[in-house]
Amino acid sequence: MIVDVHSHAWQYPEHFTDDFREQAKRARAGEEVDLTVRYEDYHAQSREDVITIVFGGKARLSGLWIEDDYVADYVNAHPDKLIGFLSVDPTQTGWQKDMQRGHQELGLR
Repeated sequence: MIVDVHSHAWQYPEHFTDDFREQAKRARAGEEVDLTVRYEDYHAQSREDVITIVFGGKARLSGLWIEDDYVADYVNAHPDKLIGFLSVDPTQTGWQKDMQRGHQELGLR
């Protein structure tokens, strides 16, 4: 078995600010790229014996915010293949509550 310890769950452009999207376009010579992570695409490129740790990301000041509920739903669709990790942004008030809820209520690690 292989454990992939770094995969994301997010939708583009919904989980990104306009500023983030503009910066991403500049990095690609003005071309906007769909950054959406789809399990089917990931799984098609992966081996059958791979278990994957998935997280979204919470970085308000960088223009990225994925609620832990989204990650939990993504992981719950394939619980035999995915392990969900919560995210916190310590620059934002309430991050401790997010951490507790993500772990205790949503079952994220």
